[in-house]
Amino acid sequence: MDGRRGDDPVRLISRLKFEAAILVLLLVTFAAVQFQGLFTAKSLSITPGNLASFAPYSYTDAPSGGTSTITLDPKRVMRWSCELRGGYAYPFCGYGMIFDKSDRGEGLDFSKFQTVTLNVRYTGAASKMRVALINHDPRHKVAGGKPNQIEFPVRQGQQTVTLNLENLFVAEWWAAANNLPAEVAAPRIDNVTAIEVQPGSDAAVGHYDFELDSITFAGRQISQAQYYLLLLGIWVLLIGGFLIHRFFQVRRSFEARHERQVQESRELEAAKAMAESASAAKSAFLANMSHELRTPLNAILGYAQLLERETLTDRQAVAAQTIHQSGAHLLTLITDILDLSKIEAGRLELMPASFDLHACIGTVANIMRIRAEEKGLAFLCALEDHVPQTVIGDEKRLRQVLINLLGNALKFTGAGQVSLVVSATTAEAGGNRLRVEVRDTGIGMKTEHLPLIFEAFEQVGDAERRAGGTGLGLSITRRIVALMGGTIEVESREGEGSRFWFDIPLETVSALSAPKRTEAEAVGGYAGPRRRLLVVDDDESNRALLVTTLAELGFGTDEAANGAEALDRIVDARPDLVLTGLKMPVMDGCAFAGRVRSDPNLADLPVIIFSANPDAQTRKRALAAGAAAFLASPILAEDLKATLASQLALAWTHGVIVEAKAIKDGAIVPPPSAQLETLMQLALAGNMRAIRKFADDLAVADPHCGAFAERLKTLAAGYQSPAILDLVSYHLNARQAA
Repeated sequence: MDGRRGDDPVRLISRLKFEAAILVLLLVTFAAVQFQGLFTAKSLSITPGNLASFAPYSYTDAPSGGTSTITLDPKRVMRWSCELRGGYAYPFCGYGMIFDKSDRGEGLDFSKFQTVTLNVRYTGAASKMRVALINHDPRHKVAGGKPNQIEFPVRQGQQTVTLNLENLFVAEWWAAANNLPAEVAAPRIDNVTAIEVQPGSDAAVGHYDFELDSITFAGRQISQAQYYLLLLGIWVLLIGGFLIHRFFQVRRSFEARHERQVQESRELEAAKAMAESASAAKSAFLANMSHELRTPLNAILGYAQLLERETLTDRQAVAAQTIHQSGAHLLTLITDILDLSKIEAGRLELMPASFDLHACIGTVANIMRIRAEEKGLAFLCALEDHVPQTVIGDEKRLRQVLINLLGNALKFTGAGQVSLVVSATTAEAGGNRLRVEVRDTGIGMKTEHLPLIFEAFEQVGDAERRAGGTGLGLSITRRIVALMGGTIEVESREGEGSRFWFDIPLETVSALSAPKRTEAEAVGGYAGPRRRLLVVDDDESNRALLVTTLAELGFGTDEAANGAEALDRIVDARPDLVLTGLKMPVMDGCAFAGRVRSDPNLADLPVIIFSANPDAQTRKRALAAGAAAFLASPILAEDLKATLASQLALAWTHGVIVEAKAIKDGAIVPPPSAQLETLMQLALAGNMRAIRKFADDLAVADPHCGAFAERLKTLAAGYQSPAILDLVSYHLNARQAA
């Protein structure tokens, strides 16, 4: 019932539209009948003002031997006088207007005119006047055009005379001249070439004056019966069209109902497909943005790290450190924006693994303590005794939450202290939970502002008291904590400070199974024979950075710009491992890894894929394609070394331990002492070009020293002057000791 009531207004409006259309048509029909003259009338008016469209002429009986004369008024057209004289059987004179100026027999069609009206001033002896319409008929050319005449009574003076053209008759003299019987010589005015005005049949000798103000022809385009028939035809067409429209409307209505029934069954599937498509589009956008934004930062941060390891002046060291810090800050901002986009798209995932919770909190505390000391603030970090050391969780995301909360506390605290308290609690439903609490003595917030601080791009408080930032940190923090299974809370008082805290589920593991953390150490190389790596990436700066980094670690390298080119290079280079980017033209990293795995001859070749979009889905896709490992770009040096050591079973060495073991095994044979002394001088001078030439010459002159020459070229390619000096010094000392 409700559905039918809902349809009633629609049906009512539809009926009213139809009735309104009928009413409009009736009004239009009535107007068409009342004012039919506007649509059917046809007229032609000849006046002195438009006589330029016609050519006037006059005629008398003089050419036939008569003596009558005609005088035209030079000051006014369509005014003339005529003097009829005796001496001719039928004296005559007249005035005419010719339409056929070209004399080609092309006149006007007067057949649609019913009347002609003359506005004339007349003075003369006759009581009748005559108007003749000269019609050109090519079948009857004797005596000129056919004169279709009409004679009417006239009085002296100004008068208006209206004549019915149905009273036209053909002059008898013309019919006789063309040998036409009266019934054949019927009037015809469909090709009128001229109009003539003259005295009537009772004209007598005497003087006549004529002045025509206008000659007006009036008629209808169509007859009244034809007009009404046309209106009737229009009504029939409209009614027929309406019936056809109603037929198709009913048919469409039936089809629409059927279509709605079918569509309703598809809506859920269509909505699901649209949601999946939108999600895929967002994922593709995030992947592209992550790649495009992180790729240049990879080169900036990588080369900044390389510069910081070099021997620099104080000013250069500060500049390199500033580049590194600024790039890292920009990377943090980009990561925040991309994280928020991933959260909104439902694509942010946690990657739990076992990690040292105490070390993680200690690292964050050390970073924040330095920033606090720079502002003159006290920083306290309390880690309660019963907090487990080794837990399972996403260390990176937990560290991100802690840095966001502590960073905000330091930012909005001008004096006093900031504290971090970490404790473990027991949940009511069982199991352990980790509680993290951050307090500060900063500017605080008003109570009404607290619900807004977790919104994206929101910063509360007075504008002059706000610090810089994007307003994304707390929004991301709240959503990450929610993904971890917790809820973040806040309480604050303006002018007194703020307190943030959250609880998250805690899963502990045995300390024996936890990964061991080691301090970053400067690696000088690795033990064993030299390894060769193939670096694949379409970004030349990324390739150059990786090649330089690998050369410092003692690796030989080859390069390729995409997966297809890498497949060709593998045949010649025979690398021990391939480092490839994920997103590349022609053939991407996943397709390349799949091709390598499908080739029996390359099945044991490790492939490491790196990407600027290091989310869980991308990692899974890379590993599923056949990658042995996955690295996030920008690639951290420690991650790179750990992955290479795992894939190639390397033992990293420091100083010249590698060389000692290699000599012991007989793998490296140094050149004579004199050549070592020369090499020492080149190394002290830092002349890498000369050292590379020395190595090339040595490999050619003494093949037994090929391993030494190869090691020397690798160090020179990485501009490792200290390592070259250690290498040469070691071999000189070994010779002297021997």
